Amino acid sequence: LDIKLSPEYISFLGYQRKNKGLDLLPSIASYLADNKYNVLIHDSPPGINLLNNLAKQKKSIKYVPKLCTEKEWHELISKSMIIVLPYNPKRYRYSYSSIFVESLFCGVPCIVPSRTSMERTYKNANLNEYLVFDEWKESSIISTFDKLMSRYSQVSKEVQKYSKEWRSKNSPEKFVEFLLN
Repeated sequence: LDIKLSPEYISFLGYQRKNKGLDLLPSIASYLADNKYNVLIHDSPPGINLLNNLAKQKKSIKYVPKLCTEKEWHELISKSMIIVLPYNPKRYRYSYSSIFVESLFCGVPCIVPSRTSMERTYKNANLNEYLVFDEWKESSIISTFDKLMSRYSQVSKEVQKYSKEWRSKNSPEKFVEFLLN
C-alpha cells in the first residue's frame, strides 16, 4: 500500500461517538474553521444532525457520513494534513485505534490522548511533544494543535520518517514471519 499524500484538511475520521470525543468535536472543529482551516469530519451513516448542521453553518467544514470503500478511505487519509483523535484516554489506555495505525502507516500526524498506547508509540519516536494532548477537554486538544502547527513542517517530516521505520517493523509480512517462527 502506497498512498500519495495531498493534504488539505484537518480531519476527524471514523464513526463519531462519545468515547471518540463526539462531545468535544463541534467546538474543536469550530475553532479550526474560525481559524481558516479546512475541516473534514467523516462519520458512519446515517450521520449526526449536530455535525451536519455544523457543516451547514461553517463553509470550511465538510461532513461526510458515509461507509467508504478501501479506495475512498485511503483518499480521506491522503487528504488529511493532521488527523485529530480526541479520544477518551480512559477508554484507549490499552487499546489501539485502527485510524491511528493507518495514519502512522501513511505518515500522517495524529493528535492523540496522553496515557494511551498511541502516546507510547509517539514517545518511542520522540514525537509526543507536539502530538499528544494532556487533558480530555477542548482547550488541551486545541493547544496541542496550535503547538503542532507552530512546527508543522518539521513534525510532519519526522512523522513520515518514523512511518518508514515503523512499517519496516510492523508490516503484515513481519507479522506472518513472527507467527511462523
